Amino acid sequence: MLGEKNKIRVLISMTILLLASGAFFGIDLVKGQTNKTLDISAYILNQENKEIPNGKYKIRFAIYNTVEGGVALWQETQELELVNGIFNAYLGDVKPLPESLNFNNGEYYLGIKIGDDDEASPRKKIGYVPLAWNAHNAGNAEQLQGASLGTKKGDILKLGKKGKIDLKRLPTGTGSKKLILGNDSRLHNQNTDTGTDSIIFNIGDGTALAGGNFDITVSNATNKPTIRFNYLAQKWQYSNDGIIFTDIGGSMTATSQGGTGIDTSSSTGMLSISDGSWSVISNMNLSSNALSVGPYGTNTGETGEMRFLELASNGTNYVGLKSPDDISANQVWTLPSSDGNASQVLTTDGSGQLQWLTAGAGLGAPIASQYVTLATDTGLDSERVLTGTANQITITDGGANGNVTLSTPQDIATTSSPTFSGITLSGLTAGSAIFTGAGGSISQDNTNFFWDDTNNRLGIGTNSPTAYLDLSASTTSQASLRFRSGIVPTTPNAGDIYSDGTNVYFYNGSSWDDLTNTGVSTFIGLSDTPASYTSGSILFTSGAAVTQDNSNFFWDDTNNRLGIGTATPSDMLDIYGTSNALRLSYDATNYGTLSVNSSGEMSFSTSSVTDSALVLGTGLAEDTLIIYDGNAQDYHIGLDDTDDSFKIGLGSALGTTDYLTIDSSGNVTLSSLSTDGVVITASGVLSSEAQLAVARGGTGSSAFTAGSVVFSNGTILTQDNSNFFWDDTNNRLGLGTATPSDMLDIFGTSNALRLSYDALNYATLTSDSSGALSVNSTSTGSGSRMTIGSGIAEDTLIIFDGEDVSGQNYHIGLDDTDDSFKIGLG
Repeated sequence: MLGEKNKIRVLISMTILLLASGAFFGIDLVKGQTNKTLDISAYILNQENKEIPNGKYKIRFAIYNTVEGGVALWQETQELELVNGIFNAYLGDVKPLPESLNFNNGEYYLGIKIGDDDEASPRKKIGYVPLAWNAHNAGNAEQLQGASLGTKKGDILKLGKKGKIDLKRLPTGTGSKKLILGNDSRLHNQNTDTGTDSIIFNIGDGTALAGGNFDITVSNATNKPTIRFNYLAQKWQYSNDGIIFTDIGGSMTATSQGGTGIDTSSSTGMLSISDGSWSVISNMNLSSNALSVGPYGTNTGETGEMRFLELASNGTNYVGLKSPDDISANQVWTLPSSDGNASQVLTTDGSGQLQWLTAGAGLGAPIASQYVTLATDTGLDSERVLTGTANQITITDGGANGNVTLSTPQDIATTSSPTFSGITLSGLTAGSAIFTGAGGSISQDNTNFFWDDTNNRLGIGTNSPTAYLDLSASTTSQASLRFRSGIVPTTPNAGDIYSDGTNVYFYNGSSWDDLTNTGVSTFIGLSDTPASYTSGSILFTSGAAVTQDNSNFFWDDTNNRLGIGTATPSDMLDIYGTSNALRLSYDATNYGTLSVNSSGEMSFSTSSVTDSALVLGTGLAEDTLIIYDGNAQDYHIGLDDTDDSFKIGLGSALGTTDYLTIDSSGNVTLSSLSTDGVVITASGVLSSEAQLAVARGGTGSSAFTAGSVVFSNGTILTQDNSNFFWDDTNNRLGLGTATPSDMLDIFGTSNALRLSYDALNYATLTSDSSGALSVNSTSTGSGSRMTIGSGIAEDTLIIFDGEDVSGQNYHIGLDDTDDSFKIGLG
């Protein structure tokens, strides 16, 4: 926070070198000559690099000509608003900046001081000339920076009307470094060079093109027809639309592609067609009544090719014919004279004549039309044949190995039980267990027959098994698991289960245990069994047998009571005997016990050597309390959920007659009403609701006795030093005595200290002839109460100073170290 030395850092977001940049951040000169100010913006952080709180602060600005020390050339203080650590200010707004500041030649430094903090260090250098400031100083000067108006070297040029320059101030003429006037005889209009006698008309600047093209275009056209010299290709090109260009004297581009077309009918000329988006076709020529297309490169696949463009999309896609890379002899195919029939194929007769033929009639097909013969494999003795019959395809391999390889996917129904490897069946869900369904087809039911391959679990009746074998629940018509009649395995393993049709047996590693025998003397894994049991006995194992101890471990089934240490329990749980104890254990070393002694007193203890605690309630109950059920009067202590306060009071209901209340802030009230009692605040301050009225006035008195306390009798100020006396030596006040023994001594048989809220509500503190102290109150509804502490004291307590043989003292009060109310020794 501000006010602490050396805890403020000032960070100007950009250096003050931006003074003349005019806008962004740092310092700018505000436009105007009468109010010369510098604009500054700054960001304030404290020593911990955190923004200081928003608000108004007094900030002092100073300009020095030294980076540290020295005397300020100018300074002023402004009260500025800081928002998110940022402020803006106009320097010179309070105290004008001196005219002697020369930002052009001098070095200046800005110092900033926030409130009572030290000046931020280091100072910020003002390193550049604020041009507007210098212009202000030079507004009426005959010279600016030592320069004058004129036409000589170093002079300042003066603009005329509308910012024009006087022609007399410019160098004109025919020289190499002269400006050409509009009426110069060497100038003539464009496209009127008919009178020149030059043989060469040179366009350009006389230097070679470097990285660009030279274009001549038709003006005012949207897609400008252009003649271009292409710098990269080093060729002249032309275009009808300014987009697609064709080399002049080179290949031609069709008009449909934006080119100029093919304007020749010569049958013997060489024609080359190319385009940036086409594969290049070169060496196409017409000779000997034939069109020849030569290769367009020397790499594999760059052979002659003809393409036929589609009608749609302006010929984007095409089909084509292409020559192999290497052929042994020329080959020409002659097309048939007419179209074939549906489903016919185009074949050759071996001499170059193409013809239409039907499968199964001239193509070497099998004898029946329903057969399809596949190509012969040299590794087989015969051909593989697909035979079609009703709802079935039969695959026959005439070869020696008897194998048929199928590509996937396949939908095949067969009666010959073939074996397939690596077949993927479509329509199956991951995890489905495959089985043969109706009609012999492969099927699934992944809702009721499911394999969890991630966790290696099988589910029957579920597709989310949670065990290695997870069976669906039994129903009235069927069980989840059934063991059929069998015989005893000859070499069983531990964990095996079998049934002989009547009983179910489990192998424990050495013998078979009968899991289903109904005999009263049969117990699994136990060889010794009592012959009879007493009614109410609770059975337990002795390690080798099931036994009972009905005198110490007994269930009263008539009254639903459990007895430990007794066979006649009196409550639902009765722990009986001199060693009775109920232990609740967190582990072997951390536990709590509840027990009763011979007087019926209950004890609660824990194993903790540091703290013992008894927690009442679950955090959900509205009122959590302990009720002390007395013979004639009940009391309570507990947590009142209505105001979240801890209370001690009369009766069995919280919030009705409470005499001690501790609220959630730590305030302690001794009364049944929070407005009519002694209050000890959370900070230890003892307060009261009572208020004392104070009267003043009188005419004064000319003489008073030393120690007398002056008061008004209604008309004048007077004294009664025998009954109202101040011992200034010992700082004591006496009421009813002129020799007070303590700081306040109320003396006499009618001694009383009254604290009055008003005329009807007060409390009195008195002492009788035996020295006994009495506290009385006029309260009839909520009783008397006393508040100890001011809410500020650390420990607030009452000490009972005993004077018995041992001289023992006791205390009751509020411990500030843990905000607890305590009663204890000493």
